[in-house]
Amino acid sequence: METLVSTWSRTAQVLPENYVFPAGERPGSVGVPLCQNIPVIDLSPNQEKSQSQTVEEILAACQEFGFFQVVNHGVSEDLIDDTMKVAKDFFDLPDEEKAKVYSTDSNKTCRLFTSSYTYDKEQLHFWRDNLRHPCHPLDECIHLWPENPTNYRHVVGKYSLEVRKLSLRILGLIREGLGLEDGYFGEELTGAQVYSVNHYPPCPNPSLTFGLPKHADFSVITVLLQGSVSGLQVYKDGEWLGIEPIPHAFVVNIGHQLQIISNGKLRSAEHRAVTNSQEARTTILPPPASLPARTQSTFYSDLLISGDSTGAPPLRHTLTAGDDPPPAGDACFQRYSFQRRLQPPTPVSETPLSILASRLRFTMAKLVSSWSNGVKSVPNDYIMPPERRPGNFVAVCKEIPVIDLQNDRYETVQQILKACQEFGLFQVINHGVSKKMMADIRVLYDEFFNMSMEDKLGLYAKTYGKGCTLHTSGVNYANEKVHLWKDTLKHNCHPLEEHNLSWPEKPARYREEVGRYAIEVRKMGFKILNLIREGLGLTEGYFDRVSQEQYMAVHLYPQAAVPGSNNERLKSVEHRVVTNSTAARTSICTFFSPSPTLPVEKEIAVIIEPAKELVTSSSPTVFKSFQYKDFVADYLAFMRKPLPRDGTPLDPYRL
Repeated sequence: METLVSTWSRTAQVLPENYVFPAGERPGSVGVPLCQNIPVIDLSPNQEKSQSQTVEEILAACQEFGFFQVVNHGVSEDLIDDTMKVAKDFFDLPDEEKAKVYSTDSNKTCRLFTSSYTYDKEQLHFWRDNLRHPCHPLDECIHLWPENPTNYRHVVGKYSLEVRKLSLRILGLIREGLGLEDGYFGEELTGAQVYSVNHYPPCPNPSLTFGLPKHADFSVITVLLQGSVSGLQVYKDGEWLGIEPIPHAFVVNIGHQLQIISNGKLRSAEHRAVTNSQEARTTILPPPASLPARTQSTFYSDLLISGDSTGAPPLRHTLTAGDDPPPAGDACFQRYSFQRRLQPPTPVSETPLSILASRLRFTMAKLVSSWSNGVKSVPNDYIMPPERRPGNFVAVCKEIPVIDLQNDRYETVQQILKACQEFGLFQVINHGVSKKMMADIRVLYDEFFNMSMEDKLGLYAKTYGKGCTLHTSGVNYANEKVHLWKDTLKHNCHPLEEHNLSWPEKPARYREEVGRYAIEVRKMGFKILNLIREGLGLTEGYFDRVSQEQYMAVHLYPQAAVPGSNNERLKSVEHRVVTNSTAARTSICTFFSPSPTLPVEKEIAVIIEPAKELVTSSSPTVFKSFQYKDFVADYLAFMRKPLPRDGTPLDPYRL
């Protein structure tokens, strides 16, 4: 903590030597003029200006400057002010509070640090402190953020969602200008998003040091909230130009990857941040990812670029007849060596650019609901081997227990225990969730799955993943030999306030109705768990610790062309789902389980083991003790195996 500039600089009269840049590299004492020509683009709907004109303005700015500012962008001024205030409030916290997120470990997810990622190895330090953490998918990472200021998560969560919308809107206009296909800059290119706050305290001698020296971003685009204090400078035509802060405007700059994707049509501009001696400057950057979501965690902040390895050409999609090859001396295109810290260099055939290119070929068209309507025969990659097929007819069982939760409590407990022991499942009635709520939620999900592809695009993911995702078939579509006839929308729903901002925005009532439903089903779930606890003779509150996570999975089974922890006192039943040829079927599942993330972050692993009350000489231990996070990993690995699978996910844990 003592290395943070904001910790010790308040009383500094002289700039420490390890912050003084060599004479030829200093910003100098001569002021850099504020440039009056940096484009300011109005994004508001305007009858006097068509969208095509806005596209042309953005492309011209990207080609000439690599920078522009946007106004009337749709992010409310109040939210911008609140976000800047909470960022400044964070850096004004007592040192002991900031120490909770301070770390020198560059692999830590949410981290406060100073200068750069490698402070200990630097000969020269930068005059800045930085708070950085992921912010997409929101429900996957918000619990990692600072707890103070107390409104930090609420404000920054709303801000991250709004700026993401703005970023994707701008990328959509750039896509249109470049003539790329609709959806080109979808989740695969912008799947991860990092929130970064730079804080530059007043400096005793701004002419000798930098907040950040000359650099260009490796991202697709960066969206910067500059605040009211100037300090950002862009390099153009051999001179530095200051970017004047405009109240409530965002500064947008092009990153290396967009320059590559555009085959050099757009430019990533070099820029720097200078300090001042009068007041602190705080800036906020939530850039969309520069790599596909599934590789972002590996490469973000650990991407090293050098000019002495094998070439990485622009994406093939943007090379057209008459295009010139990239300039031989252009640092963006000449030669790249992508390396992972502490790992061997990545082979040329697996550069991030080739990964990008392969992911761009994947679209939402794989959703069963997008192509199955009117299909007369089942595609070969959905046909199970003969021994795995459901057959033509399975009788409906009349013996599955139906338990009335308003009956006598003792009798209800006994019925539930018997059902769990004999079947592993049961149905409940008079459970407290209103019939109207259940009917409304079904109508809502019918509307969701009937929405246009465009409305669902931002939710789509190739795999089961975390956060709020829409995917098809099983855990990993790409590795399956045979696919399942279903689409699934999945998201967490507890704690509600930490997750609902990442839920679908359409239908418009989604978050309100699903939020109410999730709360009522949670009440019912804990009521049932308490009845089971009572029947097993466990202590009160036993299931509280192991039922913190709650998520919903909504499965759509479109009409098919040819359908075809209790020491084993209770059992988990194997089950399957068949399709039919007459009507689509939608089911809504709510799962209760331990949280695999929060306890780990607090270094308190959740242990699952047979309840000690249920282990006796006549009923010895049947299962090993294990960490829940290990079981999740093993379970997902099991589910990724091709069909037919031998055994069950529980087998490795049996004694």
